[in-house]
Amino acid sequence: MSVRKFAVLLVLLVSAGSVLSGCGRRGDPISPSQAARDMRADRQKMGGTVPAEPEKPVEDKPFILDGLL
Repeated sequence: MSVRKFAVLLVLLVSAGSVLSGCGRRGDPISPSQAARDMRADRQKMGGTVPAEPEKPVEDKPFILDGLL
């Protein structure tokens, strides 16, 4: 294998790795249900209208590309 073919292969592999790692999910700093609970608590403190209690979150299923993140 020539140096040029090796360099092209290396660039393609690095590019593919970069693209695939961008397809995963990054963990949220706060879940939507937690944000809804926080907003509900804030509104109760302020005396405004209180929205309904949010549903419990569904168990998170790992995504196949999460390991790349």
